[in-house]
Formats: sequence, structure tokens, C-alpha cells
Amino acid sequence: MFDYEGEWGMPHRVPYDIERTTSRILEVLCHHDVRAMFFIVGRLVEERPDLVARIHDANQAIGIHGHRHERLYSLSPHALQALGEELRRVRDLVATITGEPPVAFRAPYLLAPRFVDAGLTKLLLELDFRWTSNRWVRFPEQLTRSKYRELRATASVLERLGLFDVRHPLGKAAFVAQNVRLMARDPDLGLRGGFHWLRGQREPILRAGHLYDIAVTAPLDVNFLGLPNPDAPSPQALVELATARMGNAAAHGGSPYTVTFHDWVIGSCNRLGVLDQIMGHLRETTRVLDARTYDPAEERLPTHSPAPA
Repeated sequence: MFDYEGEWGMPHRVPYDIERTTSRILEVLCHHDVRAMFFIVGRLVEERPDLVARIHDANQAIGIHGHRHERLYSLSPHALQALGEELRRVRDLVATITGEPPVAFRAPYLLAPRFVDAGLTKLLLELDFRWTSNRWVRFPEQLTRSKYRELRATASVLERLGLFDVRHPLGKAAFVAQNVRLMARDPDLGLRGGFHWLRGQREPILRAGHLYDIAVTAPLDVNFLGLPNPDAPSPQALVELATARMGNAAAHGGSPYTVTFHDWVIGSCNRLGVLDQIMGHLRETTRVLDARTYDPAEERLPTHSPAPA
């Protein structure tokens, strides 16, 4: 999955060659025969319909990533109504460009801090979205993300002990401890359900009986690479760390396993190699779903539904 944001999502006010970045990303996906989901900011759809068409013509799927990359948690009724009008307009524009309306939605910032909002769920169902991807999960390997060069020895020890493998008893304990409070605040999981969900396959969660929430079951690229200026290369140690951690997580990420990148991060400077290596690893080790046709209701995957009262 890609959070395709351009200048709307990145925290830098610098010139950004989104055409070149898009070309680089599409070349990697084409090389590995991967059909990914591009969650595109609504304003970017309006400003650059040519790029939306280009992504679609490259056999990639189009979803929506908010309108202005705004925070969408706990909107007032008036703000929710305004958002609905904006999303309906963007949805219709995507349908005009591609010939089909988008069925997937991801909120900017994954709807932090709680990652679930009943008002937004209701709105998305009214707009005929079928699935979203906001349920965030913390992973133990993120503990060494920011100061990896200084913590390299410590990280090596923790890895040997099994802390970064959620199948290992120590890693599973650390994983559950990091997330159980987050899950307890999820209205469709709760404390007990969230505990079992974390220890299981972390399958899609059914919201309001109709909208599937596909959990973010691996660290994002920014969890290791930070928020780099598109023109500035990342330290090689961080590039290697992101490649190893994001790729290795596929073995224990969930069902389905999802990996997320940002266009202005992964497609710029020396970070494209992370995408290339991870795509190659996934093609060799697991079944890669086609995001153009993916429907969680038809994949016959295990689905978590709230237990009856």
C-alpha cells in the first residue's frame, strides 16, 4: 500500500518532483508484477488527474487518503458533513478518470490517537466504500528505529533474544504489552477480544456490519526512515534497517499482511532500494494479493466480528 500524498502529506516546504518519484515507484512495481493500492489525497486527485490516470493505467488500484491530509478523528457534525461532500466529489472524479469508483479509504495519520471513529465509519458506508485500513499496530522492532547507529549492539542482543519476532515468547509478550491498551479502546475488539486478536492472525475487523478494516500489520517506512526531505539521502544504516525489519515482518505480520510506503519517502534519493528489495522478498515468500480486485468479503480470510452480547 502507498499513502500517495505529494506536498499535501510531507512536512517539508521544498520543491518535489512527484512525476519522477511516481515513475520510479511504478517501475519497481512493474518489475515485480505487483498491483498495489495507492491511497491518494483528495486534493492531489483534483490537482493532478493526469497522475491518477497514470497510476491506474499502470494496473495499480486507487483509494482515497482524506481530502487535504487532515486529521479526521472526532469531527464535529458540521465538519463531517463538509468532509462527506468533499469525498463524494473526489470519489466521483476518480470514477470519471478511471472508469470505476474507489472502494478503499485510509485516513491520514490512521485516525490517531484511537484509530477508529464511528462517525467516519458511517460516512464511508454511505459513500459505498467497502474497506479501509486504519487499525494501527505497534511492533517491537520499532524500539530501535531512531537511534539505530547508537543502539546497534543493543538491537543485536535484543534480536538474538527473540524480542523482534512475535512468534517467540519474549517477542510475543513485548508485542502484546505494546498494543493491549490500544486494542482495549477499539469498540469492535475490547480488552479481551483485542488480546486474542493480537495473539492470532490479526484478521480484518468488521465495522458496523459492512466495512472491513484491514490492519496495518507491519511498521511503516516512516517508522524507520523518519520524515526525510525528499532531496536528502537517508543514512545507510537506516536504509538497511528498514529493509530488514519491514521485509522480515512478512513472516509474522498478519492475515493479510500489509506493508505501507509514502511516495515522498520511499521514492526519493537512496530509499527506492528498500521498496525494490521488499517487493522482491514478498514475491518469493508469500502470495501477493492484487489490490485492483481485492475484496476482503470475497477472499475467504478469517474475519473478526464483535462477539454477541
